[in-house]
Formats: sequence, C-alpha cells, structure tokens
Amino acid sequence: MALVRKAIVDGIENREFRGVDARMAAELFRGMIRAANCFRSKDDSLDYLVAEIIRIFTRGIARQSA
Repeated sequence: MALVRKAIVDGIENREFRGVDARMAAELFRGMIRAANCFRSKDDSLDYLVAEIIRIFTRGIARQSA
C-alpha cells in the first residue's frame, strides 16, 4: 500500500493529479482492485481489468469537455 500511496503523492507533487488525501486515495484504489476481482466476468482479461481500473481511477467517469 505504501508504494501506491507514494505514487499518488509523486503524482500530486508533479501536478499530474489534483491534491487529494493520498492515504485515502490509495485505500480507494485497493478497493477498486478488490471489487474488480469479486465482480469480474469470466470473460474479463487481466489486461482489460487493469486498464479499466487505472483509467477510471485516474480520470473518473465524468464526461470530458471538448
């Protein structure tokens, strides 16, 4: 968990991520991984799950303005 928290802190410091509570964000990220593992379809590939978790965690689900 410390590695994920550090990656989030680094992202905040590099202005890649907005300022958030890095500890809480790391816990939420871990929760997303657990949920994906519990609720995945038998047809979901590992690559698909990883890409979706990263995309949703870093970008959210908000519609991007053009």
